[in-house]
Amino acid sequence: MAVFFEKLNRAYELSKACYRIVFYHKHLIWFPLLSSISCVLILISMGFWVFTTPFFDQIVHEIKSRSLQDHQAEFYTLTFIFYLVNYFVIFFFNSALMACTLRILNGQEASVSFGISMATKRITQIFAWALVSATIGLVLKVISDKSNLIGKIISALLGGAWTVLSYFVVPYIIVQGASPWSAFSKSSKLIYQKWGDALRAEFSFLILSGAAMFCWFIFLSFCAFFFAQTHPILLAVMGITGFIVIHLITSTAEGIFRGVLFNYATGRELPIGLQMYTEDFQNHFQSKRLED
Repeated sequence: MAVFFEKLNRAYELSKACYRIVFYHKHLIWFPLLSSISCVLILISMGFWVFTTPFFDQIVHEIKSRSLQDHQAEFYTLTFIFYLVNYFVIFFFNSALMACTLRILNGQEASVSFGISMATKRITQIFAWALVSATIGLVLKVISDKSNLIGKIISALLGGAWTVLSYFVVPYIIVQGASPWSAFSKSSKLIYQKWGDALRAEFSFLILSGAAMFCWFIFLSFCAFFFAQTHPILLAVMGITGFIVIHLITSTAEGIFRGVLFNYATGRELPIGLQMYTEDFQNHFQSKRLED
């Protein structure tokens, strides 16, 4: 038990180091911001398209007549398209963030335009990976929709396993231009060796972001006690903006952490600011470093 908490503490300290990188390279926050804005616009666009077509009126009629199962093919087709477009946008900006992260870890400057250009060079592989992920996502949704409670639990577990095993897919795509299945195979091999490290890292970010959101909530509650009657709109805007900022900073730090892990696990040295954690990384990946 003591060893577990020691490793968790190391992951926590490494997570804080990644937040410091965000502080020194604030422009990296643009990538999760652009990704979030794009996903919202996609959702609005698809919603507008669905709600303004005769297909929507037909779906409403089928719901009233309880014969919606006759149009499951159309429903799952729309779901697949939604998954595909969203995954592509998310993976594109994640790839741009990863490109900048790896360049910064090599001691070089990396602008937003550099990240976008690198992601554009890998756009074929990114789209292919989005296609694979959308297919897996749709299959898991169908299993969940057509199963009982046990089936839904199994679907959720399979989805979680897929997320964990694909943890390093984006770095392999950016660095090596690997095909989706090749990147997934290498990512799975790397995760299989030390899967606990990635999970502990995600748990550490969950703790840090949760603590930040809780503190922000307390601050808003304090402000609401004095200003809720006079400035309700301002408080609402402050609250939403604060939670969005916390989310964006955490997402950026998580992307940086993934780049740090990948950089070291594949045989590269840590930058000066993170060399104090060299021994920790050696402990994490002492079994074997993968070659590029």
